[in-house]
Amino acid sequence: MKSVFLLLLLFTNAIVNAQTTPPNERAKTFYDKFLKIVEDIKKKDAENADNETVVLKMLADNAMQQVEHIKKRDPKYDVKQLEAIVQPYIGAQKAAIQAHNDKVSAKIKQSDPSGDGCGSLFMATTTVEVRNEGNIEEDIRKHIQQIQVYNEKLNRILSTNMAGVEACEDYLRSTAASEKTQIQRFFKDAQSEHANSVKTAYRELVGREAYWNAAQKIYPKMIEASEVYKTAKDALALLGSMDDAVAKANKKRQERLKNLFMPKAVVVNAALEAEFKEAFANEGWGEMIIKIHILTREWETLRNSLTSAIIGRTQSAAIVAKQKQGNCILYLFTIKQQYTGIGYSNLSSRYSHSVVENEFLCENAK
Repeated sequence: MKSVFLLLLLFTNAIVNAQTTPPNERAKTFYDKFLKIVEDIKKKDAENADNETVVLKMLADNAMQQVEHIKKRDPKYDVKQLEAIVQPYIGAQKAAIQAHNDKVSAKIKQSDPSGDGCGSLFMATTTVEVRNEGNIEEDIRKHIQQIQVYNEKLNRILSTNMAGVEACEDYLRSTAASEKTQIQRFFKDAQSEHANSVKTAYRELVGREAYWNAAQKIYPKMIEASEVYKTAKDALALLGSMDDAVAKANKKRQERLKNLFMPKAVVVNAALEAEFKEAFANEGWGEMIIKIHILTREWETLRNSLTSAIIGRTQSAAIVAKQKQGNCILYLFTIKQQYTGIGYSNLSSRYSHSVVENEFLCENAK
């Protein structure tokens, strides 16, 4: 994986330097998140950890989600340059996975020529994992069928003589500890407030339960198999049904949003609020301001970092705005007045902003 790290480093430096124009301010938060995730990918890749494939895939998916956010908020921005940063990793990762799969397939063919032995049950590529193809409901439907086929194969193997027993036993023992860690991570993900993440994590737990159920049935004396199976089974028991887990996620999300309010205003100043409204409207986002809470009592002076010369002054506010789709969003918005040499301009403009919450209950803007 070191070669992947070097590729990423070269591509990131070249592309970010070439990207002379950043996205608009509505997209900049997600642009910054994208670059932070790329840094995390490079660090994780350099560690060469045992579970890096799973972690790096999650990071790459997260990076591409930021790209999608940028597309929505700045349709004119050339996201191909950002996608190109992650693509070297994705390409190299696919090649590494394919090389690993080829080795596994060779072992399976050697120890399990019939295709109905322990090799195909435990060592085949994507035996019980969810195959993410972009449509969560279709992914779940296919995974249900996948586990059904898997259990049918288990029953056939249990009723016949099994090939490659020793190779599979050693393989299972070597993966038991990391599988426990994976199950614990999926259990945590299944308790998040994001319904789709909950569904995927829940199905991954179902797959692990089926896999280690097969292991402990075929190797009843293998303590590791029984322990991992129990870990997966207990996790699912605690979660209840997938509908239960999703309902809890939605409730958790609604509770969080219900108790999410704007930062309290430190001053009330109608004239200054008007300055914020004008600067916000001039950005052309097409969003309607619901509420403004001024967060600074006085103007803060801006100075040149080298000469200390005054260049302007700023004030900040929390702003809740309703987007065209009807949902509300919470911003931290800072305005600036340019220094003229003898005073400050009467015209305020946006100095910076960040998205505090993408989801915000409009009725909580008070």
